[in-house]
Amino acid sequence: MQGRMLLFGLAALLAACAQGPRVSLEAGSVPPAIERPFATFREAALAFDVEAARRLAATDAERDYARALGLVRDGELPQSQAELLTLATGADSRIAAMARGLVALVAHGGVTPERAAFTSEVDRSFAEWLHRFTAEEKRSIPAQGTTVTFTRGATDTPLVPVTLNGFGTVLGLDTGAHMTVLGSLLADAVGARRLGSRTAAKDVHEATVEAELAIVDLEIGGVRLEGHPVVIVDASNLRFGVAGKGDTGFDGLIGWNAIRELRVEIDNGARTIRFAPSKGGTSPQGDLFWIGEPHVRARAGNGFPLTLFIDTGASRTTIATTLAAPAGLAGGEARSTVVFGAAGSRRLDMTAYRDVVLYAGGTRLRFPELQALAPRATSFSLRDGVLGADALSEGFITIDYPAREFSIR
Repeated sequence: MQGRMLLFGLAALLAACAQGPRVSLEAGSVPPAIERPFATFREAALAFDVEAARRLAATDAERDYARALGLVRDGELPQSQAELLTLATGADSRIAAMARGLVALVAHGGVTPERAAFTSEVDRSFAEWLHRFTAEEKRSIPAQGTTVTFTRGATDTPLVPVTLNGFGTVLGLDTGAHMTVLGSLLADAVGARRLGSRTAAKDVHEATVEAELAIVDLEIGGVRLEGHPVVIVDASNLRFGVAGKGDTGFDGLIGWNAIRELRVEIDNGARTIRFAPSKGGTSPQGDLFWIGEPHVRARAGNGFPLTLFIDTGASRTTIATTLAAPAGLAGGEARSTVVFGAAGSRRLDMTAYRDVVLYAGGTRLRFPELQALAPRATSFSLRDGVLGADALSEGFITIDYPAREFSIR
């Protein structure tokens, strides 16, 4: 998947039960972290455990990759891109493969794309156009912030009122979507300016979805994004079926590139979302970080450390099957579930665990049921799990990437 963008948090919707059992928020101190053993440098690097990767690095290439991974985690993207490009053409084929996959995502993170970061001229051209229009985008954010009321449909993903080129509509808020996504019908209705540059996105099943770059003027309450880069996909890619509810889905999704610089406060009790300037900060320390997608450091009930992908577009929180036992989970029930991706659905094997506790955002989360699925793997990552919309639909949620802040109250 070198040079491919990961656009679709929608890909992880677990539609066998679109709205899962309610997650409880409980008071209680976070348990002390237990040691997470890694047998090799590669295991630590794939889990984004930079400190463990540094300890286990045995070659210059491994040490250099651990340093570059730390730079990405800390938001030092230009420097990380330079180091990853060097590693991508190095003699160590294992490290080169990891570096090539990661540098392609870094190139979409706002830095000037380097030609050597891409194996595809089509993807390189798309990244260059995206960089150009991202730089030209004009943002107007009220100093006091702006608050909008949201609703929910067949899933727990918030549905937010917006205007696109002056036309009112509703978009899902999807932290797992790399960019704002518009279905083709909505894009045509609002007159999105198509730029002709295309790329191929991969959904959760590694199926290909064609996406075209465009720009629109997006307003969310008092936040105005002029010339906001979006991708257009066929409208059918944003629809899915839920048993008993028929066809449902989204006309479009507010993606990470729209909210990455903002402070997003979701008040589930009041059904409001406040979008405001980030509280910023110069320190990269914090539980929230970005490596191609937003992640948060979390813990299992026994203190086992986890790194979870924050995805408001995924209906259910999940954990990798390989980590269930180390996380203290036992007595699971083998079942199957339907997972909807942007290019269609598949039935996947999973294990369901009852009454599971996780700690994230400073809060104890109790899940009536937590599903364990085969981990999503790329050349540079092996995902620990997903913190989905079920866990983010209770309490007061704060997501502030520049401040590295993620909390659930």
